[in-house]
Amino acid sequence: MRSHALLLLFTAIALTAGAPEAHASAAPAPAEDESAESATGPARVGRFDIRDHRPVEGIKLRLGFTLYVETEESKQAALKPLVKSHEHRLRQEVIIVVRTTDPGDFQEAELEKFRRRLVMRLRRTMPELGIVRVLLGEFEFLTQ
Repeated sequence: MRSHALLLLFTAIALTAGAPEAHASAAPAPAEDESAESATGPARVGRFDIRDHRPVEGIKLRLGFTLYVETEESKQAALKPLVKSHEHRLRQEVIIVVRTTDPGDFQEAELEKFRRRLVMRLRRTMPELGIVRVLLGEFEFLTQ
């Protein structure tokens, strides 16, 4: 059953876009502007495609989403290198949160419980990132 397909499509983009003037220019921005923009908005951690077999409930879950994080302003400059150096640790924590979350929590419209668990888990294991909140884009949830 396909419960949510593309539920929170590019939430991060909607938050950083703001004014309609931001969409007006179609020309690519120089590299300097791109780096300045990425330092102020949510940072993309990566794409996650997770399969979880739960024999007790008799279901198989398939989740797919892109994870974005917002950090404290003082830690935004160091975010990209930290995410790159802790890539496997971040992936492990995300998988743990997915596997310990009740399947019903993935059917919430805003995925508040799932996002809150992600924030708590990432803050506890990696306080050097200074995560304020997480955003999910391109969310897909399937049960079999």
